[in-house]
Amino acid sequence: MLKRLDHPNVKIMADTNYFIAGNWPIEDIKKAPELIVHTHTAGIKGQPGVGDMTAYHTKMFQVLKSIGYTKTVGIACPWVSTKGGALDFKYEAENR
Repeated sequence: MLKRLDHPNVKIMADTNYFIAGNWPIEDIKKAPELIVHTHTAGIKGQPGVGDMTAYHTKMFQVLKSIGYTKTVGIACPWVSTKGGALDFKYEAENR
């Protein structure tokens, strides 16, 4: 659709949530790399830490590398406790 529109100010955000929901191969990013302005990812059901997405994200970054992608990747990630139990924001946010 964007190739037909051919407008320099209209670009694509490649969001892995849609790739997963649509059961589309992440390699589809290679179809129009010149149109991608941003990529976004998360884990299963929108947040990392839910299921193991290591293989998927490894593949995604391999695809991005293969097209020479040097722009931004946004990642939806919640604050989680690294020491167990309830989130202690002050502890997690400290510069250690």
